[in-house]
Amino acid sequence: RVIVRVRPFLPHEFTSSSNRVSCISLLDQDSQSQDEVAVYLKDPYTSRNECYQLDSYFDQEDDIVAQIFETEVSPMMPHISNGCNATVFAYGATGSGKTYTMQGTEEHPGLIHLAMSNIIYVCQNTGSTPTRPRENQTYAPFF
Repeated sequence: RVIVRVRPFLPHEFTSSSNRVSCISLLDQDSQSQDEVAVYLKDPYTSRNECYQLDSYFDQEDDIVAQIFETEVSPMMPHISNGCNATVFAYGATGSGKTYTMQGTEEHPGLIHLAMSNIIYVCQNTGSTPTRPRENQTYAPFF
């Protein structure tokens, strides 16, 4: 699945001269399908305009990472318990929110923390152990 998370504006982006308008918007919000969405990218600096078909779109809300976990990562968790692999891949420009989405903060945990908490919770409450003796979890940022 391919999703987009639009990060909130950062404090330094709230200067009086900035126009605080996101360059990404949903197309046909009213007729949006549950299976896919279309986003429109309009770059005011380069006049580049493009449209992309995606599986899901998350807007600039503060606690959106928990919602991303529930809708996109949580459905993979039972498969992990059964020994299958799962990958969450965050891609984007520097400052686009990849680290925040994956690692989060103490107040708003990221996808890694939420996934590991889910795995530990399932193991503790079912008395189960991973089906493979050497379970690996890896987080590797690439620059």
